Amino acid sequence: MQRYQLFRFLHLFWAFPLYLLFISGHQALVYKGMNKSLNEGKTYQAQVVDAQIKRIASQSNGWVILKFQPTGEAMVEQKLGLPVNIASKLMLDPVLEVAYLKDSFIPIVIKKTADVHIKVVLINLSISVVSTLFVMGVMVFVSRFAERKYRAKGQDELQIIRTA
Repeated sequence: MQRYQLFRFLHLFWAFPLYLLFISGHQALVYKGMNKSLNEGKTYQAQVVDAQIKRIASQSNGWVILKFQPTGEAMVEQKLGLPVNIASKLMLDPVLEVAYLKDSFIPIVIKKTADVHIKVVLINLSISVVSTLFVMGVMVFVSRFAERKYRAKGQDELQIIRTA
């Protein structure tokens, strides 16, 4: 493969801003789903079946398993992964109040930590949107550079012209 063909591969880096755009969209859906469950969902008392905080050098997070019975439906038991600052607030509570809306993107929201959780989601959303815009701007320049180099592929060769 010629050297100038490699400049075409720089366009593959557009996968990074597309991935960040996907993350931004997911965080927006999480935010919307949490608000929808809080505002439109019914409130239930959920039993904490199990809870744990995992502290490893590179990450700290936790989870709780909640179990409750919505009216007219089967028993719901779900494991919710949570950031360590949220999970630590829930470790000692045997019963938690939850908002439940089955059709929401995030069907279960723990009311005690909903405000903190929504703030974390908003921070994640803002970071991912800013990162997406920044990386897209960088990729515009990278794409222009790659195209310029590819189009100028024969212009840096030495040309000898004989005159009589």
